[in-house]
Amino acid sequence: MRTRLLTLALLAAAASPLRAQDPADSAWAAGDQQRARVLYAARVAADSSDAVALHRLGLMLAWNREYSEALTLLDRLVTVAPTYAARVDRANVLAWSGDYARAVTAVDQLLAADPAAVDLWIAKARYLSWARRFDESLAAYARLEQLVPDDTAVAHAHARVLSWAGRLSEAEDAYRGQLKRNPGDGEALRGLARVASWRGDLGGGERLWRQAISAEPDNAEARLGLSQVLRWQGQSRAALSEAEAAARTAPADRDTEMQLAWARAAFRPRVAPSVVAEFDSEDNRVLTTGLSLSGYLGQRLAITAQGYMRRADDARVSGWSRESLSASLGLRADVLGGWTLGMTGGLLSRPDRETVTATGSASLASPGWRPVTAAVSASRSVLDVTALLIENGVRTDEVLVTLGARFSTSLRLDASGAVAEFRGAQDNRRVLGRVGLEARANRWLSLRPRFTAFGFDKSTEDGYWEGYWNPASYRIGELGIGIDRYGEAWGLSAEAAPGAQQIGTDGRWKGAASFRTRVQYTIAPGRDVGIGFTFSNSGIERHQAQGAGYRYQAAVLSAGWAF
Repeated sequence: MRTRLLTLALLAAAASPLRAQDPADSAWAAGDQQRARVLYAARVAADSSDAVALHRLGLMLAWNREYSEALTLLDRLVTVAPTYAARVDRANVLAWSGDYARAVTAVDQLLAADPAAVDLWIAKARYLSWARRFDESLAAYARLEQLVPDDTAVAHAHARVLSWAGRLSEAEDAYRGQLKRNPGDGEALRGLARVASWRGDLGGGERLWRQAISAEPDNAEARLGLSQVLRWQGQSRAALSEAEAAARTAPADRDTEMQLAWARAAFRPRVAPSVVAEFDSEDNRVLTTGLSLSGYLGQRLAITAQGYMRRADDARVSGWSRESLSASLGLRADVLGGWTLGMTGGLLSRPDRETVTATGSASLASPGWRPVTAAVSASRSVLDVTALLIENGVRTDEVLVTLGARFSTSLRLDASGAVAEFRGAQDNRRVLGRVGLEARANRWLSLRPRFTAFGFDKSTEDGYWEGYWNPASYRIGELGIGIDRYGEAWGLSAEAAPGAQQIGTDGRWKGAASFRTRVQYTIAPGRDVGIGFTFSNSGIERHQAQGAGYRYQAAVLSAGWAF
């Protein structure tokens, strides 16, 4: 969209009267922007009121994203020669620079003189949409449809803003109406693909994007749309291939540059440090400092090295603390048409006990974007989340099976079951089951009712305890209310989950509540920082919860940097 505006601005400026035989004007007419920029800069230096030089040099600076310098020249231009073209181009550059409020104000001033100017209403609607002022943008498009009811480009842009505003059903209806009137409407087909992808129908989105590419193989937007949906599916290699194809068609396009950067970020080495501070009502204080290094061997095999250092204090015993150190190496490969095979091996050291224990896991998972998903994993780990557990060195061997079904783009069911052997002074078995729904009300709000139950063969009721929570029976039902809002840089994910829990076979049902939130800032593709907080009063099977009234809090600071 912005590329089209740049082209229109170039054509408008090219229509200005040319000075006969002037070298700068000749270079401009020949498309030699590098030479034209130097020559026009010399003309402005010699005559600061040279309107043609001010106009064209300002545009070239803006096309090179030197917005401050461009606006300095265009501000001077509208003082020297306040023509319609000069004022429109200044508004465009204000919008390209991100100063949407001033851009809209500039267009409104022009509209005051000509309220029916279609090009000005188009510019205003676009600026407002870029500013994410969607309701105002849609109002501008409604006015445009009164002025030019049969304008296909306006109808396309209106539907696109509906999708940006999260009004996906309305956007879909608009695009289907356009396709009904013109079955060969490529823009409407790409719009339908975009709507399906944003709804979470990644399979349907992929089919529509491929259909759009078959109709227009050189369309960069379709290639970028397919690249994005493939990346969301986890098909990083295919996503990069499509982004590179788009770059060959439209190498200077801003959206192309961004999608290509995201696709390449998946294959760049990445470092991710983190710090987690945990506290609970039983006076456990745990600080974990972690580091993850990841990258690709080729484009099919992902490798991750992880490590952490943990210090756990038990405030009930003055000066008593324990430490654990963990290091692991994991491999993940795409096999069998999108299935993922993972393997991890590592060591956990307990310096206070002078012991080292092997850990590891193996997993196989189907593509997560398909309507029905399945995964199975087997793992061996050491419970080291409190000082007492580090002291005791309880090991767990677990087999986990997970199934999922997506009934629509807004409704998903997930279920899992696990059997774990806890190996300490005595062996103990835990059987666990979970089932949950996720119903999306819109792009940012979802409801997540879920139920979890587990129990141990040997429990605290039997007088057996090795530092981990081992009730004979535990059940909890929760209603998660989730909010996920993501902009170009900032992202927020939060969930509040009221519920009820029962501890013990004959225990009374009591209230339960949990809350989590995370705020993330994305600096560039693959580079981000985040902070999160968690609170819960529900039973945490790995901690020392001994009954109702347990409370747990955690704070997380994390970052990621792709090189």
